[in-house]
Amino acid sequence: MKNFIIQYNPYHTVKGMFHEFEQAIGGKKLIQPKNLMIVSDLGVVEKLITKSRMELLACLQEKKPSNIQELINLLDHNRDSIQEDLQILNSLDIIKLKKEGSETKPIPLYDRIIFDFHVVQDTPLNRERAEATN
Repeated sequence: MKNFIIQYNPYHTVKGMFHEFEQAIGGKKLIQPKNLMIVSDLGVVEKLITKSRMELLACLQEKKPSNIQELINLLDHNRDSIQEDLQILNSLDIIKLKKEGSETKPIPLYDRIIFDFHVVQDTPLNRERAEATN
């Protein structure tokens, strides 16, 4: 079973991301796996992972439509909103849009999406620790 993990870390920063990248280049740390997305703002999760996108993913897993039109027919949703959802899921590497002749087949890349939310208390000490690692 392949899992895509969305991990909430309120202390994850762009500066910290570049620091991790530098460590990876130097061989000190592995680069973040493709199946992991770290977010520091829960609003990002709310905007990216919507109910309609989860329904779309479930339909891809269960019904395995052979092209986008078949997916639209199965979901009975607005074509434009399904196209937008597909593009967003594709850009997140949760699905793949495979060209097959004149048609495009949406393929799910994961069986499950896991939301990993550590319970972290926002205290001055935790903020100092986060800044020290970033």
